[in-house]
Amino acid sequence: MKQTNILVIGQFTNNRGDQAQGVALADSIRKLIPHINITYIYFQRDFPVHKECDFIRNIFISARRKLAVSFCRFLLFKEDEILTLIKRAEVIILPSGGPYIGDMYSLRYEIHISIFLFFAKHYGRKVMIYAPSMGPFQKWWRKKLHKYILKRADVICVRDQISHKWVKSLKLKKEINLTADAAIQKILTQQEIKTHIAKSGLPFPSESVKIGMTPIELSWHPVFGKSADIMELNERVANALANTIIHMIKKNIIIYFYPQLYGNQDDMQMISDIAARVKKAVNHNIYKDAIIILNNKSDADYQQAHISMMDYFIGTRYHSIVFSAMYHVPFLGIYYEHKTEDFIKRLGMSEYHLSVKDIDSELIINKFNQLEKNVTELRKMLIERMKPIRELSFQNSRYLCNLYEQNN
Repeated sequence: MKQTNILVIGQFTNNRGDQAQGVALADSIRKLIPHINITYIYFQRDFPVHKECDFIRNIFISARRKLAVSFCRFLLFKEDEILTLIKRAEVIILPSGGPYIGDMYSLRYEIHISIFLFFAKHYGRKVMIYAPSMGPFQKWWRKKLHKYILKRADVICVRDQISHKWVKSLKLKKEINLTADAAIQKILTQQEIKTHIAKSGLPFPSESVKIGMTPIELSWHPVFGKSADIMELNERVANALANTIIHMIKKNIIIYFYPQLYGNQDDMQMISDIAARVKKAVNHNIYKDAIIILNNKSDADYQQAHISMMDYFIGTRYHSIVFSAMYHVPFLGIYYEHKTEDFIKRLGMSEYHLSVKDIDSELIINKFNQLEKNVTELRKMLIERMKPIRELSFQNSRYLCNLYEQNN
């Protein structure tokens, strides 16, 4: 049986959300195209998305140096590993994530993927953009590069309505498909959840209210990180979340902290800072039973399994909110980019979100009280509204399968 080669270019690795998307992509494509080889090319030296096996290969490249070498060899009509992978691929994927195509993030990443796409189209390869967020597209001097990238895609999917509007505004004269986040198509089974919970050994007492939380420190962010008041914003975030916890743990509540990032943007410093503020403010006996920090080396499946055990979630990280919705855990979302804002609105939960710019413990507590009051209705609503969204998530892989079949 002929093996199908899929090449995923520029897969992000420093985030459990990106990891979940990469794993879900591989698993769902295998259901549709069983005899498949998938190669992930990474630009970051953090955790690989998928463990290597007989159909998965992981390659890290130093993009600037390696692509320069590949381009020189291309001009000399010679081959190297990158050019060979592109030539052998039936379909090339730009993965979920972002908004990495747009004005907000690094121009360097866009240049790297545009070089890959130049090679891909030269060799006649099919290209799919597999449901990232995109935009904004307001800087005229970057629009040409954005259009260059998007025009070379045979199929474009985006995961949120705001990104959809931004891409449509470029007037590319091609269909832009609104789907959903790639991670949503892969739900853990009850047995998988039980295995992860047993392995961690963490307590989930039935008599306590269990609230998950992802904090965020925004110095790394390409917009917030450049603002003059970034230190003040980080302080407000830490203070608001600490004061919210101090208020809550007096009511037989356990807070579970979920580190979302790997590598050099690890969340542990922010989590430790918030925990230290809470420890100073409450009785030691209350604190030691009321704060649990999950393993910061664990993978996305481990995190999803534990989020499924929560009664509520307070999330500043996009995929912690996505994971909560996947397992029908009512949440309060604190957003810093349009991908989160749009996902919450899509679920009809705008009443339970706020911008990080407006973060305040009193506001969080008031919104959380409303969440508690309506918990039964919200669980039912999440069950119903996530069904079509999960279908749209799997639609990404159907689009890819159709693209592959056109080529064969």
